Amino acid sequence: MDLADDECQWMESYDFDGEKFWRSQEGTFHCLEKNLKSIKIYGHITEPYVIDMIEFLLKNAMVLEKLEISSQNTFRPFPKTNCCPRKVELTTEQRQEFSRKVFSLPRASTSA
Repeated sequence: MDLADDECQWMESYDFDGEKFWRSQEGTFHCLEKNLKSIKIYGHITEPYVIDMIEFLLKNAMVLEKLEISSQNTFRPFPKTNCCPRKVELTTEQRQEFSRKVFSLPRASTSA
């Protein structure tokens, strides 16, 4: 049984358009302006909604110090199973394109 895949199956039952969601958010978010200092994003990072989410966070996280992005599916191995994190394999071109997009995004924090 692959727990990483099972954990994400709930998303398939929702009509979720990440691009429209992140672009439609308006107003300020207190936690983003004053508290969010570190973000870790893992998994299928080349999906279009991921770039939109990163753009939203970078534009609004005023005190952000660190953004960690990995193509590994999970943050750490599940403690009581033999399941280990799987890495989503990206080509060199995919990594370069993803990096180019992320580095070109505007940032609210001068430390990010």
